[in-house]
Amino acid sequence: MSSAILYGYVNTEYLLLGGESGFIVSTSSTPSLDNGWKVVSQEVDKNGKYLVQVSGLTSSCTYYYLAFLSTGTTILVGEVKSFTTKEFAFAAIDMGLSVKWANANLGATAPEGYGDYYAWGETEPKENYSWSTYKWCNGSYDSLTKYNVYSHYGIVDNNLVLDLEDDVAHVKLAGKWRIPTSGEMYELISTWDNSSYQWELKSLNGHDGWLVTYLVNNNSIFLPAAGYRYDNVLSYDGVGYYWSSSFFLNGAAMYMHVDHVQVYGTVDTYCRRYGFSVRPVSE
Repeated sequence: MSSAILYGYVNTEYLLLGGESGFIVSTSSTPSLDNGWKVVSQEVDKNGKYLVQVSGLTSSCTYYYLAFLSTGTTILVGEVKSFTTKEFAFAAIDMGLSVKWANANLGATAPEGYGDYYAWGETEPKENYSWSTYKWCNGSYDSLTKYNVYSHYGIVDNNLVLDLEDDVAHVKLAGKWRIPTSGEMYELISTWDNSSYQWELKSLNGHDGWLVTYLVNNNSIFLPAAGYRYDNVLSYDGVGYYWSSSFFLNGAAMYMHVDHVQVYGTVDTYCRRYGFSVRPVSE
């Protein structure tokens, strides 16, 4: 999440009479309460200067703002100014675990963004997530061409973990980035009842999800509940589905499920043709 610190000046005599000062912020070049939001200052120094932190901003976005003073019956405003938030970049966040977790989903341009959806073992998003379009089969679940241990389901290769050339996080980001294993996902999920971590259900810029904070260093990651894609439909928006790199014996793959109702998650198996989110990790 991007943030900015704005500052302004106000005649403190108005505040002594019950006035309110702060900023109106908007993505419109003519900011107002109709197209933006109000951020009220909490402290004003003896010279009338005040600072306000504006959080939850989108990366690479221009915002317009103006200072305001409400006297109870009248709102006085200053001149319109603007700022542009920095371009979003993937970063490895130390959450006190065996791997570092990315600060956003693959394909997202902000921590709360849903990002792209990928079938397991594929490296590009697509319009339709079905067996007929799945890369590693010949049109059906029982004609697998890679990642299979039973002849009933197709060609047997006994490969239980994604090769790096089929790991979309590694392909897109290179370096040490990759899709987490099911064990690494379980390690993250298991922190929900650990006193060193805090899980909070949040809504950031209209996207619901879980904010996970490692209280030792105050680092955090946001896991948006992006749902999944089945055929050409987005389903279960409000629940998070994240692929692991771990294959399962019945032709499915392991994934992380983060519920939108209470603080818990599971690592389970799901049909690998579905389009799930990917949250990269790094050593």
